Amino acid sequence: MEALESELTCPMCLDLFESPLQLPCLHNLCRKCIQDLDFYTKKVDGTEEDAHGGVAAEKGEPAGQTEGEAPVTCPTCGREVPLDERGVDGLSRNMVLQNIVDRFRDAKDKEKQGAQAPPCQLCEGDPRPAVKVCVNCDGLAYCEDCLATFHPARGPLARHTLVPPGQQPGKAEPKVVMCAEHADEKVNLYCKADEMPVCALCKLVGKHQGHEVAAMSDAYKEKKDVLVNEVSALKDRNKEISQFVTDMRGTCVEVQEQNKKWQEKLVQGIARLGKILEERKNFLAKAISEEEEEKLKLLKEEIAKKEEHLQKAQTVVAYVEEVLKEKDQSCFLQAVKSTRERVEKSHDTDPLAAPADWMFKGCDFSREAKALEAMDMCGQYILTFCCHLQ
Repeated sequence: MEALESELTCPMCLDLFESPLQLPCLHNLCRKCIQDLDFYTKKVDGTEEDAHGGVAAEKGEPAGQTEGEAPVTCPTCGREVPLDERGVDGLSRNMVLQNIVDRFRDAKDKEKQGAQAPPCQLCEGDPRPAVKVCVNCDGLAYCEDCLATFHPARGPLARHTLVPPGQQPGKAEPKVVMCAEHADEKVNLYCKADEMPVCALCKLVGKHQGHEVAAMSDAYKEKKDVLVNEVSALKDRNKEISQFVTDMRGTCVEVQEQNKKWQEKLVQGIARLGKILEERKNFLAKAISEEEEEKLKLLKEEIAKKEEHLQKAQTVVAYVEEVLKEKDQSCFLQAVKSTRERVEKSHDTDPLAAPADWMFKGCDFSREAKALEAMDMCGQYILTFCCHLQ
């Protein structure tokens, strides 16, 4: 739920998307946020709005010499997004994302309402918990007694719709995707060349003239099947990464156990060798601990890298699963291209393998015991000395 909520949060207002618009870079912003961004851009560039809401010429330039709307910068990727003469109204509304946000809000509202029943709105004194809500009476909540008294099952109120608290129908906007080029036309075809839903006028006289098109239902089934297969492959990869992370954690425990084992062997060897090795004991213990630290660092870096990718990939899976719930064909096809691109980018192809040198080399005192007094504690000799401790 938290992973999905991050996908449904506007990067500007940091709240759930409200009437989201999709930029050409495939990132989304609330309509109001884009309008605020557009206003700020015009203000910085020195442009002003005329009395009719259009963009006037820059200060110091004669009217009629401007070159359309100033571009806005996407706050997510930093790319400049040019706007045509329609401004923000020329951007495509992301209906799939809006529908997912609406379902997410409904689920959150039902959780809150289910936790505690609303109070009756007609009780005198302390209100009792409501058991029914009348849809026709502007959502008025009734307890059992008030329902029988003020909303009888017979008479003029008999045809009213009563539902349990939290289940009253919302007032969702109609799910209709209109053509971006022809505002009065609904999209009813799918352009295979540009991979987007279009209207009949686009095919006949618009920019998609001559392109191969398909029926909306056929394209919906084909693209949905492709996306299902792609997200299935991503789920399988996520399972592999999750198992790999678990194995790496086990390897970390094994490294720590090996450290304990070799520390004990080191102490035993120092005890056998007596006073001559006593002054060297701390030095060798530190060398082994540093080796442990280095190996754990490499392993934990690999774990952190895979966990970060796994978290992002799981977020994509949560979002795609919500997209797949979309039943409206035009809404789904509007978002399938960008959604597939996100799935493809989320695949991790790096090999799942631990660093090759995570095993300890170990130490053996037997052959150095006789030469201990003459031992040179240079770095190369320490390495050889530790190998003989095995």
